[in-house]
Amino acid sequence: MNLGITGFEHVAVQVADLERSLAFYTATLGLTLRERSEIPQRGLRKALIAVGTGQIELLEYQDKAVPAADGPVAHLALTVTDIAAALAALKRAGVRLEDEAPRAVGGGCQIAFLRGPDGEHIELFQPVRA
Repeated sequence: MNLGITGFEHVAVQVADLERSLAFYTATLGLTLRERSEIPQRGLRKALIAVGTGQIELLEYQDKAVPAADGPVAHLALTVTDIAAALAALKRAGVRLEDEAPRAVGGGCQIAFLRGPDGEHIELFQPVRA
């Protein structure tokens, strides 16, 4: 089955202290901060760290305990060319989908989540089409 996966988008890591983690990834490892944002309705602060053509997404949950079901790695994101077609193919293959349809996120990108065979959280990411 060819899902049109074209690359690695990001890995999301849940952190206890965003400032401490930013210092580690930027000052200690020498990586570049690409973006910071907050999602108040989710009690979430996050930052994107550039790593080659991919990113590390640091997630700090402020209003509640860090969701621990998946461990510190929140999810792995893969870039796809046609997210709707990929979801349809995965559904036909019996894959456990968390999103039956893509969701729009910032800048016109689309995402959808599914679970791997061991319960790992995987995000499909379709960038804005040029």
